[in-house]
Amino acid sequence: MNEENRQLIAGSASMAIDQVGQGAVVLALDNATFRAFWWGTQRLLSNAIFFGDLLEEPN
Repeated sequence: MNEENRQLIAGSASMAIDQVGQGAVVLALDNATFRAFWWGTQRLLSNAIFFGDLLEEPN
C-alpha cells in the first residue's frame, strides 16, 4: 500500500457492530470470503456468526 492510501484509511474501521433489537449486525467493508481467496479473513466471518451475540456496540 502506498503512503497516500495509507493516510486515506488512517483511523477508519474495516468492521463495525450495530445493535438492532436484541441482536447485533456485523458490518464489513469488504467480502471476507470473496472466492475463498484470502483464507485468513474467513475467521472474521466465522467469529461474526458464532460469537456475534457476545459483541457490543461501543459507546
